[in-house]
Amino acid sequence: MAMVVGNTDVLTGLFNMKGLKQNYGSYLSKNKNCSVIAFDFAKLKYINDNYGHAVGDSCLSNFGEVLKQNFYGDISVRRSGDEFIVVTSKSPDEIEKALNGCISDIALFYELGDIQVKYSFNAGIVEASHGIDQTLEKADIIMYSAKKSGKLYEFYSDEVYNAAKKEERYLEAVGNSVKDKSFNLEGQDIFKVNGEEANLTLLYTRNKDGKTIFDGNNLELLRKNYLLKKIDLLNLQKLFVLSSTLDGKLMINVHNQTLLNREFDFLEYISNILRKQNFNPEDIILSININVIDGDIKKLIEQIDVLRSFGFKICLDSFNFNGGSYVPMIWNMVGIDYIKFDDGYWKIAMNDKKVDNALKHTTESYLEYGTVPIFSKVETDNERTYVASLDPKCLVYGRIYAREYQIKNNS
Repeated sequence: MAMVVGNTDVLTGLFNMKGLKQNYGSYLSKNKNCSVIAFDFAKLKYINDNYGHAVGDSCLSNFGEVLKQNFYGDISVRRSGDEFIVVTSKSPDEIEKALNGCISDIALFYELGDIQVKYSFNAGIVEASHGIDQTLEKADIIMYSAKKSGKLYEFYSDEVYNAAKKEERYLEAVGNSVKDKSFNLEGQDIFKVNGEEANLTLLYTRNKDGKTIFDGNNLELLRKNYLLKKIDLLNLQKLFVLSSTLDGKLMINVHNQTLLNREFDFLEYISNILRKQNFNPEDIILSININVIDGDIKKLIEQIDVLRSFGFKICLDSFNFNGGSYVPMIWNMVGIDYIKFDDGYWKIAMNDKKVDNALKHTTESYLEYGTVPIFSKVETDNERTYVASLDPKCLVYGRIYAREYQIKNNS
């Protein structure tokens, strides 16, 4: 492929964006039914952090070679650090074969020792139009949809595009709320099963309209886009101020992604807060979401142990019997004060004797060692009676006793 210096990416030998824009129109005029493929090179930061930038550059250079081999005669471009583009006249079937060929070649290069890491990528494929910017916008959205759903590649469809645009608008709204700090906290009291107050308030994140930002799959979407840390830190800032103005203990959700974030020392942040502000950490319960662990579980356990040494109480959110729960492992290795039982699990136990027996045994075991089970979304008197039958020391929250309420003066 003939290239001049100003149009070429030095590391990979592919066109750069200037080269793409100079050649895009003429390529489309010479070829029919062209497609644009947006590539995202997977985990470049991980490779750079763990193997060094020289290894990362070697993989990027290798990927340039892989693209040239599998899309020979097409326009291959290094767009930026870990983003690549291909403009091709191949049919959809030929594109699929070429993308699978890329994966095979990467594996071969790894086996031959030409690269130290067997990397991967995600790709979004759209029909090429004469507006390159609009085409790339669509390709990017389809590529990120493929990445989010764990697919190697995805072809454009209105359904996928519209769903991705909806997610994009949601993430933008959350990002703006983080930027202007417009999230609020709402509280819900936790009760003993007999209706007595437990002197414990569970705090929730709500947007400026008073609505949750975690409906449906939004928690997973925020997790994959690394927004949870920012939300958690904003909430903690408010919590530490609130703790001196509200009675009783306060529980707030913190995702394990926040504790395990590589770019932010959570424990150092907490240490600084403890030095600067006047509050009792024993009045605060950190409810750590561990449904999906974003890092080394041993490090998470160490973080929890240090937080308890600071005086904080710890709750694990949430327990179920889906075979993938991290609760038993963490509970066996470090002191835990509370465990939330997922309503999708414990409500099944009401009508399933086998699950009921397992839940009773688990509840007894936790209470024996000083860990208090908390049952979420208890809505009816029958559900409250069932939880009470497990053990009267259990705690509950839901509409059976109280609804959420706005926390005042939480700025």
